[in-house]
Amino acid sequence: MIYVLLVPGVLCPILMQIVQRRKNHRLRLTLKTLSSLAFVLITALSVPHCSVRRFALWVLAAHIPDLFGDVLLDLNQVVPKKYDTLCFYLGSVLFLLGHGCFIGALSPTAMLYPALSIPAAFLLAVLVLVPLQCVIRAPGYFRLLLSLYLATLCTAVAFSWVTFLTQPMNTGRLFFAIGITLFLGSDITLVYNKCREHHKMYFVDLLIALYYAGQLMIAVSVGMI
Repeated sequence: MIYVLLVPGVLCPILMQIVQRRKNHRLRLTLKTLSSLAFVLITALSVPHCSVRRFALWVLAAHIPDLFGDVLLDLNQVVPKKYDTLCFYLGSVLFLLGHGCFIGALSPTAMLYPALSIPAAFLLAVLVLVPLQCVIRAPGYFRLLLSLYLATLCTAVAFSWVTFLTQPMNTGRLFFAIGITLFLGSDITLVYNKCREHHKMYFVDLLIALYYAGQLMIAVSVGMI
């Protein structure tokens, strides 16, 4: 069943970009929802096979707000213009909650080595946020939300690699670390493209590829740990 669900998980993002070019926003939203739902189901079905049940449940908890965040961030193409900002902020908060769950999944192992985990998270956040703050042209409250969001994701990325390097190495932990790093790459690409005067479609293709590759690796990693 898990392998069957990989088909919509992988195929729907490809079809999304095709219908995006045809301006079929409702179909794109449907495909995005189906893809995200597939990864939630893959994670849920993998929970019984994970040797660290607490970790698996935290990852599943992260995927659920991410699913609704995906839907809300794409609703701006479907709902009336006056709801754009509300959908964006609600979606961002849900993603922030999801990334916080990733930290919850990783903290028990990463914080066994706080002298390594905390500086790694801080350094990565600085390396990501400082260059982006130089190109962001937005109100202060938006910059604050963006900084909090990216700092949370940077912490999860740092914790994932500390966990991989300090715990018994296996394919699942490696896949998870790579997957959440791809998430970060997708968000950096999104922010950079949004801050450009003219948005480039190839940046959208890149961030979609990074995001769903990350979703795939995180979802399948749960059953390998």
